[in-house]
Amino acid sequence: MSVLNKGGAQKLIAMMDNKIKEIQEQAIWAVGNIAGDCVKIRDKMINYKSLDKINFYLRTTERQSLIKTCVWSLSNFCRGKPAPPFELFAPVY
Repeated sequence: MSVLNKGGAQKLIAMMDNKIKEIQEQAIWAVGNIAGDCVKIRDKMINYKSLDKINFYLRTTERQSLIKTCVWSLSNFCRGKPAPPFELFAPVY
């Protein structure tokens, strides 16, 4: 919650577009890790449109390491009750 309260979540989400592969993957991992902490934080991360970026990279990359990181991150967004709306994950299919 401290990261969110200080504006860190938006900065991490912006770093998901970094041209350096390692930074991009670490940012996606961090966003998923934060989203997995609790439903309240997960929902805030969803409102910040972080899932849109993760879904985009999952659909467009061929890098296996990025695919793995995106899938792991998405799995953290699925934690907790109530579950987020399925429509948020439908673009992956």
